[in-house]
Amino acid sequence: MDDVTVRSPDGRHEARLLYAGRVRFGPPYCSLETDGRSLGRRVVGAGCLWSQDAPILAVEEWLMTEPARGPRAALVLLDAERLHETNLSPAAAGFVVPLRFEGPLVVCKREDYGRGVVREIESGFPPAPKWRPIGRTAW
Repeated sequence: MDDVTVRSPDGRHEARLLYAGRVRFGPPYCSLETDGRSLGRRVVGAGCLWSQDAPILAVEEWLMTEPARGPRAALVLLDAERLHETNLSPAAAGFVVPLRFEGPLVVCKREDYGRGVVREIESGFPPAPKWRPIGRTAW
């Protein structure tokens, strides 16, 4: 997999997915830079999605990549202007891939590892208190 650059719809922001590796018999994972700022050691899936009307980037953050315990991921929203983040829809074991924004909702595909269950789920943007500054080790 090559590194991928995804520009926001208004052209003001840029996300770069930098290929970091691949889980055994599974998908690739990447490190992430947004507007030249690295998320540090955090690992994300190989796709991301900008909202159409806000500087919000949806990514699948991999919380665990240990083969013996299976993948574990969460959907994370990053605000590229305020430099805040919030977590949505953690998967106990499996993947959570952002598919699209529908107004105030983000729609993702959730795949439960080992069960073969794949479904679309919708989550609204959390209220302001649920957003937090991206940590010192992140940006």
